[in-house]
Amino acid sequence: MERTTLTVKELASYLGLSVDLVYRLVRENEISYVRIGRRILFKKDSVERWLDAQEMNKEKMHSGQECI
Repeated sequence: MERTTLTVKELASYLGLSVDLVYRLVRENEISYVRIGRRILFKKDSVERWLDAQEMNKEKMHSGQECI
């Protein structure tokens, strides 16, 4: 069975971000995550939706529409 979650380190690698930035996104509730004990996990499908939302926000800003 294929895993459907990523760890902080795996997410950082996947997105090309630092681990510190991923922790900051978690701390500021900018990205969806699941905490199991001390572990922080990210559902792959949630990460993809978050990326799509980031792209949509960027497109809105460039087209002159106001971003909420």
